[in-house]
Amino acid sequence: MNICPRCKAENKEGATVCSACGEALSPLKTSTIGDGNINLKLGIALALLVGGMAYMWFRPEGLVNQKVLQSMETPVVTASVTATSVVSPTPAH
Repeated sequence: MNICPRCKAENKEGATVCSACGEALSPLKTSTIGDGNINLKLGIALALLVGGMAYMWFRPEGLVNQKVLQSMETPVVTASVTATSVVSPTPAH
């Protein structure tokens, strides 16, 4: 059966227009509510879950950035070299 997208009337298989309202019917099967497209629903849920986890992990207050900020806050030890003048011994006469 072919279902009209406008009025939801059932039409004979192969019909090109709705017998009730005259709406053009698509040659593809018109999906009904709850047709069981579970793979699409699971894919969207998984994408939202992974995206939410990535946001929580990489946001400015997230775990990765906290570790980076902590490593930047550790004091850096720098060595300072000062030049001193070397006095050569005077030659003995």
